[in-house]
Amino acid sequence: MEKVKLKIVFLALVILAIALLSYLTYEHNSVCIKEHKLRNKKIGKKIKIVHISDVHDRVFGKNNLGIIEKIKKQNPDYIAVTGDVLDNPHSDIKPMVFLMGELSKITKTFYVTGNHDDPITNPLADNFMEEIESKGVIVLNHESKVVNNISFIGIEDNLLSDKETVNGNLKNIISNCPANSYKVLLIHEPQFFDIYVNNKVDLVLTGHTHGGFLRVPFSRYALYAPGQGLFPKYTKGIYKEDGTTMIVNAGLGASVLPIRVNNRPEVVSISID
Repeated sequence: MEKVKLKIVFLALVILAIALLSYLTYEHNSVCIKEHKLRNKKIGKKIKIVHISDVHDRVFGKNNLGIIEKIKKQNPDYIAVTGDVLDNPHSDIKPMVFLMGELSKITKTFYVTGNHDDPITNPLADNFMEEIESKGVIVLNHESKVVNNISFIGIEDNLLSDKETVNGNLKNIISNCPANSYKVLLIHEPQFFDIYVNNKVDLVLTGHTHGGFLRVPFSRYALYAPGQGLFPKYTKGIYKEDGTTMIVNAGLGASVLPIRVNNRPEVVSISID
């Protein structure tokens, strides 16, 4: 009788382990489309921005065609990529150059560096940026580009050391933007939200958090985010304050901790009317 009980317990544990492994595999590999709808009168027409972040060298299907097709189906006016396309020090830039080149074929694509594809820390980063610029990607290194009264602003990750530095750099860039333009900030890290609000940015697109890795169902609570530590404030989704909207992308890939719980990889689609 005791042996039968042990067999039942063992079988139950095996089934539980298989179920858990299947769930974690699904969460790690099943890319979702997260849609947001915003309103703003500055642009004067309806637009759509698709936002991806934190690819970390991941490939979804041959040549990343799975991701490329998902983005193409959204029919975006602009694509924003907020860093960590590469995964330092494991980078193979060829697949990521192909991905960025294909995105640029879809529509105008803007890119800003993250901590994994910053030239200071990743020796392949300069080559990567040269390659993607040659394919038409607009690399925003502490600068802005104005398109149809939208100021796309980018601050590279090595300039995010502290609040004072971020604030000074952002003020400097915004001072050169048309005053009445709709200001979209591409920046890798979300924890300086108060600085973005104080500088009256309309829309902030960011990543870095990987969604907090493990998320409590039906809540904003998450376990950990780089730059914020345990139980972080900004992890995933939309945050609003005083006219500034920040959207934190949970990312597509993984780096140190390849674990996602209640936190699927995502492509973010933003409609602005």
